[in-house]
Order: sequence, then structure tokens, then C-alpha cells
Amino acid sequence: MTAPAAGATLSGTVSVAATATSDVGIDRVEFSYFDGATGKTFALGTDTTAPYTTCFDTTKVPNTTPLDATVYATAFDVTGAQTKVGNGVTVTNAVGGSGGPTSG
Repeated sequence: MTAPAAGATLSGTVSVAATATSDVGIDRVEFSYFDGATGKTFALGTDTTAPYTTCFDTTKVPNTTPLDATVYATAFDVTGAQTKVGNGVTVTNAVGGSGGPTSG
């Protein structure tokens, strides 16, 4: 995970990014968001070409207490092997979100 940084406070629409390498080649990187308070995971998007990025509309999820959420990147190589890395974040928007779709 290269963005958002670990410990970041997020609001509005933010960029989510990761780097991934494999000696056999990267097939895709899937991005997701885990809300620790509700236990729900939201898909943010998938990218098949470097640089691996998507966007996250944080207004679509509830606000969190400090570091009670995680943004993940899961890289899949062409053989199906995967590696998942996440950064703890806090979501703070003026009004709590709806829990609807999060990518944009």
C-alpha cells in the first residue's frame, strides 16, 4: 500500500494505490476497505495495470473511531498466488456515510 498512508485520516474521495511485483507477473490488484466497527468489507476496485490505483468515496461508509478501519490491497500473480497488505485508517466526514458503493 502506497496510499493512503498508515494512520491517515480520510474524508471525501481519496486515491488508493499500491505497488506489486512478481517474477512471474502480476495479474491484478484488488482494493478493499474493512470497517472494524461493523465488521463489513467493501470492494473498492480492481486494477490490472501498473500503477495500481483506484478511488475511495469515504462518504459512502460510516465514520470510524481512530484507526478502526483498514484499506487493503491484494495482489494476485499470474499463477493465482496472492499477497494482502493493509494500512489502518480513520474515516471522518461531516455526516456519517450510507454504506453504499464506495468506488468511483
